[in-house]
Amino acid sequence: MADVSLTHAKDKLEELIGRAARGEDIRITDAKLGTVRLTPIGNSDGRSDAGWVTRETPRPIAYLMCGLVAAGKTTLARQLAEELPTLRFSRDEWMIRLYGLPYDNPQYVEHSDPCTELMWDVAVEALRLGVNVILDLNHWSRRRRADALDRARTAGFDAVVHFLDVPIDTAIRRARHRLSTAAANAHRIDEAAVRHFATIFEQPTDDECLKIIRHV
Repeated sequence: MADVSLTHAKDKLEELIGRAARGEDIRITDAKLGTVRLTPIGNSDGRSDAGWVTRETPRPIAYLMCGLVAAGKTTLARQLAEELPTLRFSRDEWMIRLYGLPYDNPQYVEHSDPCTELMWDVAVEALRLGVNVILDLNHWSRRRRADALDRARTAGFDAVVHFLDVPIDTAIRRARHRLSTAAANAHRIDEAAVRHFATIFEQPTDDECLKIIRHV
């Protein structure tokens, strides 16, 4: 199998077509267009010509947000949703818009799990349609990340962690800013809550069978 960049392929297209016609697997790659394969097809006289081009579409991915409370995960998720692009799911936004409950309300937990299940159901349907998804649920523990990876792989897809790795002082500063601006569809988190959640946060590690992309 030979991978050839689009820049080089432009100057050697006749040669590449000939090689593909002789049975060689030729793939032409480009950062924006992705990958196309020159595939031999049969003629009526039994000969083969590389007359068919197929584009290899990458499998969609489930991106998992991870980081300290108030670190800026949702802001990063919005940026990634534009850049990748991908369909974004934020449990905080869903919970606030559906129920209007703060995270420390006893009823929050009753609704949180069904909301998470629904989000995953919709996310898997999007993946099956070829759409990348971002799950902004704060996968703060190894168990949560393992569960998300299992859900994605059971559906036939892979998962990647986007870890917003910022110091606790940064998270506290951002929490204070959120309180002062009364941000819509975001939980109000104070310094004490940030420090509490930091004590139970489990950083993602390389032994979790997950690709981890760190942001600082």
